Order: sequence, then structure tokens, then C-alpha cells
Amino acid sequence: MKTRTLLAAGTAGVGLIAATLAAAPTASAADVNRPPVQVVSGGNTGLNLAVGVTRDKAGRLYAASYSNNAIRIFGPNANGNATPLRSIQGGATQLSAPADVAVDNAGYLYVTNEGTNKITVYPPGANGNVAPAKQISGANTNMSAPYGIDVDSSGTVYIASFGNDRLLVFGPAKNGNATPTRQITGGQTELSSPAGVEVSPSGRIYVTNYSANTVTAYQKTANGNVPPVRLIGGLQTQLATPWSIDTDSSGRLYVANNTAAAVTVYGAGANGNKAPLTRLIGGATQLANPYGVVVDANHRLSVGNGSGNALLTYKALYPKVTKPGKVRNLKVKGKPRAKRWIVDWKKPSKTGNAPINRYQVVVKKGSLTVHKEFRKPTYAVLTRPELKKGGKLRYGKYKVIVRAHNKKGWGPNAAKTFRVKRR
Repeated sequence: MKTRTLLAAGTAGVGLIAATLAAAPTASAADVNRPPVQVVSGGNTGLNLAVGVTRDKAGRLYAASYSNNAIRIFGPNANGNATPLRSIQGGATQLSAPADVAVDNAGYLYVTNEGTNKITVYPPGANGNVAPAKQISGANTNMSAPYGIDVDSSGTVYIASFGNDRLLVFGPAKNGNATPTRQITGGQTELSSPAGVEVSPSGRIYVTNYSANTVTAYQKTANGNVPPVRLIGGLQTQLATPWSIDTDSSGRLYVANNTAAAVTVYGAGANGNKAPLTRLIGGATQLANPYGVVVDANHRLSVGNGSGNALLTYKALYPKVTKPGKVRNLKVKGKPRAKRWIVDWKKPSKTGNAPINRYQVVVKKGSLTVHKEFRKPTYAVLTRPELKKGGKLRYGKYKVIVRAHNKKGWGPNAAKTFRVKRR
């Protein structure tokens, strides 16, 4: 069984774990050195060695405060020396060196307790010195220094058991001294001091392996001594004592590298010895012994920063792609008796964080569509023959409708009326 000194060493700066890193990776073209937009730090926060972090559906930020046996819950936009919205702390909570946190769809909070090899679960809104609603602990669980935790949409719990190189899976009904529903363990698994776990919506289990500097991926139903379906590892990956892991809505992987003071980001299908897409690293980031990492619905990144007792939040490294907004300044130029009309516009102010790849132009006479075309430039030319429907040109008021498209889909319509008269 491994000794459980890694987190404790963090309280003294880099401590023991610094010795595992021979040399810091050199800077690369993909490095991002930007400051956080929110820093939760100071005496009011109650943080003492901030490690695992997560967010709930409302965006509230949960942090495991390892050295004072507490869970601190902050508002979505907490900043500075903020007082938690709620705190779970005290003898009744059974918290003991809490290492990581997860919140399920119903709002229940799950905590790994490295000090007692126990999972404690608290009801939504839990506050103060409250007893857990249930716990998983005992010899049958096979837990040894449980660090990372995640809960999928069905309520199944996944535990990175650092001390004995296992990934433990417990069904939603498991309680007490329960036997795992499944476990990934054995030489073929490539597990080596597993510290973080993430179950992606696509059905992959991702595990960070602290001692091997790797990320291994498994089928969601994997059981026993099974090899990973993918393995990210090698010098090019720039993984350095990887701790926790999360994914964004596009499947990118975000890994907190504890002794490298960096968050590395990999593509959804990353495999082998490949460089990350991006590294968040450098003095401006304020990263120092990062442990926890969570990416919210808008791809904001939050980190539990072990040194400095801080929670750092950054604007999205890869902003979430959404449908574009409405085109701007739509105009129709030309008099009612003109031979043609120029329709022009400006691209939306909000492109949805993706390039606009085409526009749709539709002309209607009442409920009748008389013309439709797709354009790349921000203008179109309408002629009288194009406005004929069934060989007939109808005089009066027309409406032109323009909308923008990106890889996520079509934005809302912008509309402008114009008149057509007999020449």
C-alpha cells in the first residue's frame, strides 16, 4: 500500500511531490499566460489547502478544504476574500482530509475522505455540522487513499483509489461497507497512483495517473484487468504529476498538473505521445500546486490552488460554440420602381465563438416565399425577375429576411420591408 503523504506535503509548498519533477517543461507556442478573472482567497473563505473543486447546476463552486476538514460552497461569481454561502464542517460531518467533491443531478454532494478511506454524501443544501445522509466505507470497499470522485447521470459513483491502483465503481444504491459494483485493477490497466477521475457524457472514464504522468481512458462498462482504450503519455504531452481532470462540452480534456503549475488541454480523441492543444501556465496565471479542476457549462475553468489557499477562475480557453446572433444593420437600397435592389447587412456582433460560414436570404410577399438564396458575402442583389413567383410579379410590400449560420446552426431572423411598384 502506498503512503498517503502527497496532499499533506502540499501544505509546505512543493514538498515531497516536487522531487518527482526533474525539470519543468519549456514554453510552447500554445502556452497561455493569462490572469484569472476571479480569485477567491483570504481569511473569510475558510480555505486551508484547497484541493478538489466542482460546480453544481446553478454554478455554485464547491471546494474541498483538506487541512481543516471542511467543504466550502461559494456563489457562481464569488471573488476576493469572500465568505462561503455554506460550509460543511464539524465532528458530525465525518470529514477527514477531504480530497475531492462531486455533485449529482439531484444536488447531493459526494466527498472522498483520504484520512478515513470513506465516501460521505450530504443532502442538497447541507450546511454546518451535519451528519452525512450516507457513507461508503469499510474493508469490502477496497478503498485506499481515495482521491478523485465523479458521479454520472444515473447516480453511479466512480472513485480513484490512489493507494492501491484501482478505479472503484459503486452503484447508486450502495451504502456502508459495500462491495464495488465493478473495479478496474491489474497490470494491464496501466493505473499508477490514480488521482483524478472524470466520466464524460460520451461514455468514457478518464483517469489521471500521478506516478506515471499519464491519462488513461476506459469504456464506461470496463471491469477487471482491462487495458485502456486510449493512453495519453510521454514527454510531448507535458503531463507532470497530473492530479484532477475534467471535460468540456466538446470533449476536450483539462488536466491539473500539480508540480508543473499548469493546466494542460487535449483534444477529445487525444491518444499517445502528443502535445497538448494548450497549456495554461506562467506567472500571470497565479497557478501554484493546482489540484482540482472543473470546467463549467460556458467553459470557464476553475482550479483549486493548493499553494495560497485559493480558487482561481479563468475565462474560457475554448469558448463554448453557440448559434450566432442576429445580423446587424439590415438595409434594402433601391426605389420602388428600380430594376434591382441591394440588400446588405453586417455580421452579428455575437458570432457564437465560431466563424460565420454563410447567410440565408429569403424574400416573402405576404406568406408566399418568392426567392431564397445562400450567400457568403454580406450583401445580395435582388432583381425583378427573381421576385416573380409562377411567372408573375406582384406589386406592393415585400419582406426580406436574413440570418447567419455557423457550425452550431442558424441564428435568429432579421427582417426589413421594401416596396415594388410598376415601372
